[in-house]
Amino acid sequence: MTRQWRVGRVFVLRHAGMPFDWLETFTADADLLAVAQDVLNCEAALLDAIGGQAANSVRSAVRRGSGDRLPGLTNPRARAAAEEWTAATRRFELAYAAADAAAGDQLREVLCRPEVGEAVFLSNPDAYRNMLVPFLSHEGALNSRWRRVRRQMYTYVQRFCAKNETVSFFGPMAYGTAGETTRLHRQRPRIRRVFLSE
Repeated sequence: MTRQWRVGRVFVLRHAGMPFDWLETFTADADLLAVAQDVLNCEAALLDAIGGQAANSVRSAVRRGSGDRLPGLTNPRARAAAEEWTAATRRFELAYAAADAAAGDQLREVLCRPEVGEAVFLSNPDAYRNMLVPFLSHEGALNSRWRRVRRQMYTYVQRFCAKNETVSFFGPMAYGTAGETTRLHRQRPRIRRVFLSE
């Protein structure tokens, strides 16, 4: 090939259009992780203590997370381990429910931002109209329908905050120049334009 190639001096930097920090507010805190680890530790102790006694039925109950389905254990060590595991599981259920409610409240705060509503509308007007708006006005416990809507809205927020897109205003580009010094041009004001066609 006889063509000579050279690296251009101007580059384009793609980035997500909304702050990644918004996603970090939905993470599990250290307390919830510690309670989950306690369940795993108690589970290992229980499985170790049962030995051959009702091993399959105990393992099945443990996999389901159901202390009510544990068979009657005659071994005192296994019985004590089962009680500790059941208590740890109940603590986790309470901690998880509280963390889930807190994450849901934080998600609502993010979804109430005008730029998020605009981005959802531009991505999918039906999702905006049939999911986002009703979800933000919904009060009370979440049934399976509302949990599905919440998951869908979370995936939109995740996309806007973490995926490098160039679609509409939530996936902007920054420009830079390379040379003796490399510089990112961030001082340019953003201009939003609307074009109508017939």
